Formats: sequence, C-alpha cells, structure tokens
Amino acid sequence: QDNIGLRGQLLFKPTDDLPLSTGAATPAPAPATPSRPMAAPTAPGSDEQLIPHTRLRKLIAEHMLASRRTSPHVSTVMEADMSAVVAHRSAHKAEFAAKGVTLTFTPYFIQAIVAALKAVPQANAVYREDGLLLKRRYHIGMATAIDDGLVVPVIRDADELSLLGLARTVNDLAQRARAGQLTP
Repeated sequence: QDNIGLRGQLLFKPTDDLPLSTGAATPAPAPATPSRPMAAPTAPGSDEQLIPHTRLRKLIAEHMLASRRTSPHVSTVMEADMSAVVAHRSAHKAEFAAKGVTLTFTPYFIQAIVAALKAVPQANAVYREDGLLLKRRYHIGMATAIDDGLVVPVIRDADELSLLGLARTVNDLAQRARAGQLTP
C-alpha cells in the first residue's frame, strides 16, 4: 500500500516493467535556441486561469533549473528486498510512537543512502569544471510535498543520527515544511 501515491498512481514498478538501459549516461540535451524571439506571454483566455507563482514556487523552479545545468543526470533502477526493513519497522513502530515519533520508511532510506555514500565517496560530490569536489559531510535532502509543490529540507550530518534521531528529524522537517515554517 505504501507504493501507491496521490490519485492512485503506482510510484514503484518492478524492473521487469521498465525499459532496459544501455548503462551509459545520456547527457542532458542542450536547450533549444529559438530561431526567432519568443512571443510575449498572452493573457489567459476565458477558459483559462493564470495563477501567479509564489516566491517559493519561483525559488524551487530556479533551484531545479540550476541543478539541471550543473549536475550530470543519470537514471538507475534497482530492486531491493525490503522485508527486513518492513519487519523492523513493524516491530518498532509502537516503541517510537511511545516517544512521540512516527516511524516511516524515510529514516531507513536515509540510513541506506548514507551507507552508500560512505561506500562510494565519489557519489557524495559536486561536479565542477576543475574537478570532482568530494564532500566529507553527509547532508541529505528530503523531498516533502506541500500545498504549493515540493520543498527539499536538508538533514545535516545525517550520518551522526540514530534511526530514532533520523525519524525525529524527518517528522520535524516534514511538519515544519507543511506549516510553512522552514528557514533557509
């Protein structure tokens, strides 16, 4: 049931349903340069409604475009046996709840991400023209749906937190994100 998203869409698909990849990274296509100047936006018609972007929505779009321009983009699909995680979560949900913490799968994913980044330090890096800048700290972005779209609060030094600490941080950031109380 946890793999079903909004409007009943399947969020995760078995790899058998996905097209095979050649394994080579495909560079992002260069943005097309229009041969003539683009027309100025027109006013919406009677069957349309223009909802102006909020400041947050504009910032999210700018950050996403900057990421697209500065980060190599690749896709990798893997399967994982989550039965041990599901069993652990089921066995500890009540214990965490008694401490006022909701135990979701997100803290488990963050722990797995940190372990992977420690195993492959080149993945915890920034691509720059002059070289690969390896990061020694593990700051993990956590996408959070809000009414206005999506924000990505950052869990700083995630490797220093226990599962309980991560769960508390995930709960806190998600609640503050949805309440519009995050700070830069």
